[in-house]
Amino acid sequence: MKRSISDGPYLLLVLGHLNASSVHKITEEEVRKVLKTGSLNYLSSENSKATIASIFSEFEVDLLLKAARQAGGNIQTVAAIYSETLMLGLPKSPKWELFFERMQ
Repeated sequence: MKRSISDGPYLLLVLGHLNASSVHKITEEEVRKVLKTGSLNYLSSENSKATIASIFSEFEVDLLLKAARQAGGNIQTVAAIYSETLMLGLPKSPKWELFFERMQ
């Protein structure tokens, strides 16, 4: 039986790692909604936004894209989140900059 991306634990890996490395805990639903919609605006606190915004320094491109697909998102939603994190003043991620450069 062939497994699909939705069978993988990618979203839970992202959630577990973010919560292990942060005092402020976020929910699976929050991560899912952000990755699906491409916006941090669904988060109620600045702490949640900062925690989720760290995904670009914490995760490899492939893993995060798989988590986004599992959540119902895609490359465009991930790109939108990345743009939002830059507008919040977070530093650019070299691996993500290279990935988006190659996408053009």
